[in-house]
Amino acid sequence: SCLHMSTTTNATVPLCIYRFPLPKTHPIVFEQIFTNVDQPTTQLLKDISTTRQEVKNAIDAESHQATITSLEKYLPKLFGLMAGVEALPPDFMKALKIGWTTIVTTSAYSSPFLSSSFRWEVIMCLISYGMSLRGLAGDQLRHCMTLSSSSPEFDEAIKSIANLLCKAAGVFDYLRSDLLPKNREAAEVFPRDAQTEICLVLSELSIAEAETLTVFKGASKGTSPSALSKVSADVAAKFAHCSTILHSSVDFANQIFPPFLHYVDIQSSLWKSISYRMLAQDHHAKGEMGSAIAHIRHAIHFLQDYKTEPILEGFIKSYQLEKEGLKRTEASWTKENDTIYFEVVSTEVDHPEPKCSI
Repeated sequence: SCLHMSTTTNATVPLCIYRFPLPKTHPIVFEQIFTNVDQPTTQLLKDISTTRQEVKNAIDAESHQATITSLEKYLPKLFGLMAGVEALPPDFMKALKIGWTTIVTTSAYSSPFLSSSFRWEVIMCLISYGMSLRGLAGDQLRHCMTLSSSSPEFDEAIKSIANLLCKAAGVFDYLRSDLLPKNREAAEVFPRDAQTEICLVLSELSIAEAETLTVFKGASKGTSPSALSKVSADVAAKFAHCSTILHSSVDFANQIFPPFLHYVDIQSSLWKSISYRMLAQDHHAKGEMGSAIAHIRHAIHFLQDYKTEPILEGFIKSYQLEKEGLKRTEASWTKENDTIYFEVVSTEVDHPEPKCSI
């Protein structure tokens, strides 16, 4: 989901949320797996199976809200089931086959990864929960296309989107910092999607996208470009960190779904450019034409040409609009300087970089 929004102060800010597909799973009938139990336990297992089927149905329907609601019902029951089978011998668990597809790595379109470990079920349910929160944020961002950016409803929608992204970041951070380290031996055999590096990327990605809403809101309220430059540099730094992790090795980068890898790389360049654009606007407002033009040219420097991919079409369009806008501004300011101010424009990159506040 991507919008290239003009604020009430005529500043433009690209608002984008990468939309992942939800991981797919197959049905599990727990009462047919754990058979040597009493009748009340069988009924409990049937209830858990029914609730899990609701999760599967919601995922298959690609309903983010229904997936969130069903997972909030299923996860407490799953944790209770795990506690109940902890003492069972390993052989007793062999009949359990839990399958989930991956969504960040290139194995997303291959067969589901199968495991007899409930840890795999918990990890993928939490990843699905985090992805559904992100997906719901994306749905709400699409709805914003129908609203005026100056309306109270739009302002409330932006707050809701930011809250959903921050909540998703918290889910992925819990996986990275708590659940996965506690289950390191089991997690090491799982696909990359269930590794700490990917969860760190997903957490930082969600926070970075939420911060872009802060920049938009600040620009709408007339916040100074120099202050917005710092927040934009925060955003750029987070995307750059995600990119660094994903490119930490050739093997790792080759496993990542290519459009997602490109999205992170482009966002890193885009927001570094925006941070310089904000500085340029600050210098221009002060009448410092030479510095303003030097900064706007530096902003253009970061925006390289990227090949359009169908899955990133809206995002690439927003990226191109930003680049075209910068070129128009640079041409206008250069003409203005050549006819009125006659300030020297430095050809060296000797201006201080935007300070990152993280």
